Amino acid sequence: LHASVKSLLERLADKDFVVCQRRGAAHLFSATVARETFVARQLQLLADSNFGGSLTPLLITLVDNVKLSRGDREAIRGIIEKID
Repeated sequence: LHASVKSLLERLADKDFVVCQRRGAAHLFSATVARETFVARQLQLLADSNFGGSLTPLLITLVDNVKLSRGDREAIRGIIEKID
C-alpha cells in the first residue's frame, strides 16, 4: 500500500498537482491546485474526450441521469439565473 500511495503522489507531483517538502525522513505533500480548479480541469477533459469539447451535453447528461435533491435543483437554477 505504501508503494502505491508513494507512486500516486509522485505522479501527481510530476503533473504539478502537489508539491513535496522533505522534513527529515518525513515527506509533506501539499496540493498546488484548488479543488474547484482541479474538478473544472477534469470536467473539461471529460467533455473534450466524450462530447467534442462542449460542456453543455456533459451537463445535460449529468442532470438527466442523476437524481437531484431539491436543494441541488435550486442551486442549479440559481447558477443559471446568474448567467442570464
